[in-house]
Amino acid sequence: MKNLYTAIITGTALLLATAGQAQHTAHGKLAHRLLSVGQHGPVLQGEQRGGGPTNDDCGSVTAENLNIGGSVNFTGSTAGATDVGDYEAGSQLDGEAPSVWHAFTISDCADVTVSYCGTDPVFGNAWIVLATSCPASALVFNNNFDQTTCSDGNLTIRYLGLAAGTYYMPVMLDTAVANGPYTISVSAAACPVAPANDACSGAIALTAGVDCIGTPFTTMGATQDMEPIECGGYTSTNANDVFFTFVATATDMTVGVTGFNQADPMVELFEGSCASPSSLACADATFPQSAGQTTSEQLIQSGLTVGTTYIVRVYDWGHTSPEHNFEICVTEGSGNNNGIEENPETSFSLYPNPGTGIFSLSYSGSNGLANIEVMDVAGRVAHSVRERVSKGSVLPLDLSAMSAGNYSVRLTVNGVRTEQRLMVK
Repeated sequence: MKNLYTAIITGTALLLATAGQAQHTAHGKLAHRLLSVGQHGPVLQGEQRGGGPTNDDCGSVTAENLNIGGSVNFTGSTAGATDVGDYEAGSQLDGEAPSVWHAFTISDCADVTVSYCGTDPVFGNAWIVLATSCPASALVFNNNFDQTTCSDGNLTIRYLGLAAGTYYMPVMLDTAVANGPYTISVSAAACPVAPANDACSGAIALTAGVDCIGTPFTTMGATQDMEPIECGGYTSTNANDVFFTFVATATDMTVGVTGFNQADPMVELFEGSCASPSSLACADATFPQSAGQTTSEQLIQSGLTVGTTYIVRVYDWGHTSPEHNFEICVTEGSGNNNGIEENPETSFSLYPNPGTGIFSLSYSGSNGLANIEVMDVAGRVAHSVRERVSKGSVLPLDLSAMSAGNYSVRLTVNGVRTEQRLMVK
């Protein structure tokens, strides 16, 4: 069983290893230990009663309606919490820390953000799960979290693509680091529109070639068509997948997928039809070590039948990337695509540099879809945009909302990446 929370060790030691290194530390388990903190909130369901919180068990709370584009605020205290009424015997919360509870109801699919901004003192532990029943049995795990959205270092947790329904939110009691008052804000945004190839029946046909020419796609808004699989010894907790097909032009073929800005592609190859697919192979050998990192997978398969159509499934492992963007190509032979390539030649220039926030990017490379990322000195992506470019393109780059300091601008086009330094005055 995967741990359901993460402990903060120091003020700066957010184990983003749990988000980025999930594949190596918890990639096959169900969740990871997590940290937290809090915000403001008028819905006071946690006042003390007889030495114990009134919301000690999930059955004692009333679900708040959470509208798309709106938010609900919760306040209370974990002091005196017990595990009575928290879970059904044998569930994943059985034997874990006691909790107090809140609940919210959404009427449409929503991306939900839980923010502990403002909790003082900062909680050192927090759950990264929601329950869909009370007492808790079935759990929904977070997609990503960070300790940077809150200016005070508190935790922000995101649950993407939650279906309409009522969700019960536990707030952990840890007598050492999460004991006392908290404030939590829960907000909802509409789920993005599903991509055209969200289901196998809508698979997009790819043309195999000799050279890898990546075509951009996304899993943003995708739903899960098939269960996650174990690949490379790891199993994700979700598989918001999209589908492709290709006709084999050789007995040996390679499917190459490159994920951008921490997208962590998992690739699976099938023979047969969408009605009865048969898995042939998968690829999940790498994972992004840090925010903004690019990761590539190669699925190499021999013994294919020339002229036969095969199905490719792609999903973002853990669904932790903010955009879920990737490029895919199919080539003849074994390993004939190299994924992302470092290009020593500079394909763009920035001016004025230094500048006060409004810049121009002049591009001199080949035509394609450009992924433009601006990273701070810690390597975190502070700004990201995708634009069609051609040789001679001049693109505006508005960084006026960013603080003065040194940044790096990374441009990726057709699997070729170049990078330059930038100063905002």
